[in-house]
Amino acid sequence: MFSTLLNDAKFSNLCMSKDNWPKWSQKIVEVMEMSKLDDYIHGTVPAPDINADLASFKHWKGNNKKLIGFLKAFIEDGEKSYLATENAHTAWQNLLAHHEKQGLTTQVRLIQEVLSISYAKDVS
Repeated sequence: MFSTLLNDAKFSNLCMSKDNWPKWSQKIVEVMEMSKLDDYIHGTVPAPDINADLASFKHWKGNNKKLIGFLKAFIEDGEKSYLATENAHTAWQNLLAHHEKQGLTTQVRLIQEVLSISYAKDVS
């Protein structure tokens, strides 16, 4: 998982001031899909009953821990408090809620970018 992102020169850590949640989250989901771990962040892998199947529960818990560690490796320090959980889905939802609520700021920035585009008059 790490090499996919480390070898991508255009990929940067998640940071509120960079406003890079859309691109960052898309890339993270793609990597999770390649690793067949995306169901954990989407919350579709329920925790097995610890009393009925201890081995499966430990496996589930270990995968969640690995995913949270992976996310921590690709976010700025100011974002890490949103990952203070042992559940990858909860961690993902925390990041999503934090960054999606910044939607208006993102929309204003995108409108400014569009309005700053200019073309030469002789474009055919």
